[in-house]
Amino acid sequence: QALTMRKALHEGNHAEVATNLRNVGVAYERLGNDAQYLAYSQQALTMRKALHEGNHAEVADALRSVGIAYERLGNYAQYLAYSQQALTMQKELFPDNPDHPLTKNLASQIALLPVR
Repeated sequence: QALTMRKALHEGNHAEVATNLRNVGVAYERLGNDAQYLAYSQQALTMRKALHEGNHAEVADALRSVGIAYERLGNYAQYLAYSQQALTMQKELFPDNPDHPLTKNLASQIALLPVR
């Protein structure tokens, strides 16, 4: 209901709608509905890209979420593609801090992929 209300309040792309899309996706993830998690994560990513040109932390987070959805669905090639995009963006966002926790965590997740 919150997503419907946000869409009614904000025409076009809006940060609050993108956040609600992400939140609905996370709710589906927690319910084990990975296809819906992917669908809402992709919508959030599209909106975040429209809202933020270039590198932005919210776009990197949305890329990571889409990657995780693909991983949960067993599509490791897509997981890797989206995760690498997110990692590249994270590194560009924090060039003076290669040990940033988000960057290190994502790099570790990607490194573990062949083990899975």
